[in-house]
Amino acid sequence: MVEIIHSIKSSLEEILALTLQDNELIIASKEIGKNRNDFLAAQQIDMPENYLSIITPFKGSEENVINLIHSVKNNVTYQNYAVIIVAHENQKINNVVNECAGPNIMVFAIPERISLMLGCEIAANLAYGHNIVFINSMLEIKPLSIEYLLNFSASTNSKVITSKIVNGSNKIEEAGYSIIEDNMLVGNGVGKKTTAPAFNYSMEISTSSRYCLFITRDILEKYSFDKNISDFGLALYDLGLQLQNDDIKIFYQPLSVLKLGKNKTIPTRMDSSLQPESKFINSLRPTIFINDSIGESKEIPRKNILVLGVYLGDRLNNVEDIVLNIHETVNYNIKQKWVAINRTSSNELVLKYTVNQFNRFIPKFEILNELINRENIYDYDYILTVDDDIVLPKNFIDGFIKLQNLYDFVLAQPARSVNSYIDHPIVQKQNGVVARETHFVEIGPVFSIRKDIYDIILPFDLSSPMGWGYENIWAKKIFDQGLKMGIIDSVPVDHSLRKPVANYAWSVADEQRAKILQNNSHFELVDCFTVSDVKS
Repeated sequence: MVEIIHSIKSSLEEILALTLQDNELIIASKEIGKNRNDFLAAQQIDMPENYLSIITPFKGSEENVINLIHSVKNNVTYQNYAVIIVAHENQKINNVVNECAGPNIMVFAIPERISLMLGCEIAANLAYGHNIVFINSMLEIKPLSIEYLLNFSASTNSKVITSKIVNGSNKIEEAGYSIIEDNMLVGNGVGKKTTAPAFNYSMEISTSSRYCLFITRDILEKYSFDKNISDFGLALYDLGLQLQNDDIKIFYQPLSVLKLGKNKTIPTRMDSSLQPESKFINSLRPTIFINDSIGESKEIPRKNILVLGVYLGDRLNNVEDIVLNIHETVNYNIKQKWVAINRTSSNELVLKYTVNQFNRFIPKFEILNELINRENIYDYDYILTVDDDIVLPKNFIDGFIKLQNLYDFVLAQPARSVNSYIDHPIVQKQNGVVARETHFVEIGPVFSIRKDIYDIILPFDLSSPMGWGYENIWAKKIFDQGLKMGIIDSVPVDHSLRKPVANYAWSVADEQRAKILQNNSHFELVDCFTVSDVKS
């Protein structure tokens, strides 16, 4: 055990000696973790493959952590484990060190610049063994709880498992998972008797626990905590959503019982922390570059525009700023309709335009089809789809639709600012250019459809519900009709808040793209990336 703890500490020192950003720290720690077996073999250390690492962040009082460690020592009969306490270097942990010292207990001290959740992930990457348990430090482990998790995993080949959380009044705090209610994470079965039959059988569940999560290393190596989430409970919940999105099964084992300490509940509030500060947003906000004389000679009648959007309420997003920007449109009649995933916004204006909410991931274009089916779309001159992780220039729709109408684009998108995530170079803003007629308009983060092609591209083909491959098919259809499409450079958007493809599986979407292209006439990408005309 001492050699294992020493190897983890040495790896930590190696990581912290590097000047790396958060995502680079994760990558480096994963790489070092993958090489741990070679290191241990070189040191002739023979440890079982089912070695267990129990990881807890130091939050709250020292008493909480001490009680957790004592409960592990007293109630875990399984011998092959280590407990890793993740704490900031400036936290007072002397009592923990003195009272909990042991060959399989270590304090993972990290600099203040690294969040505790990031520290927990680095610890897990560097720790030894096939099995990891992330646990809130305010819990106490009851007899055989860990053994039940290990046995359930071994007997069913389950990779991700949650426990039953109870309080001192012998009532349930969380039976396996939490759900979102009134901007809070609320435990399944909260307040019910621990013996209630409905909460005492093992089953597959759709979300994660906010208290404790058992996960095998082969799964953890492919996923990461969201670096924008510092709350332990919310981070576990978010990780569960990532797993669910990729069809990784999560199971509830009610025989594994953990007790909440003196506090009867641990509130996990879904608050405005997922909305960037206005100062930061304004620093990203692009500027519209349109000469006022452009389009003056062409009278533009007042148009009706339907704006459809989906926002991920439990991820960093900019929906409040986007909704307000569109709400303040001057020259067009606007109707906004938004759908929330996993949490509705607490913002009054966003709530006004939120027409539905789902507690699970649903592909974007499946949601858009449902919204479209509820409208008489021919009442609208344009349908504009908008993602939640962009920054719009002021008066976005007024400027954008003016130019789409002027240049007769039946399908159009704003260019992306230079600092945006960019998958296809053709969408990057070109200085000195007002717009470009192209054979390519991307499926996001913003695109606008004019009424005269509704029957050509709507409803969206759900054989590729994330939209991959649509661009190739749209380009061919619009070309065959002798119509125009393009990119508006002078009304760009910023798309740098969240990394694309972080919220669904690349491999699945790519398979769907191959299938839809096989079944539809389309342009190859090399033909799509064509600029037919430049407007300046």
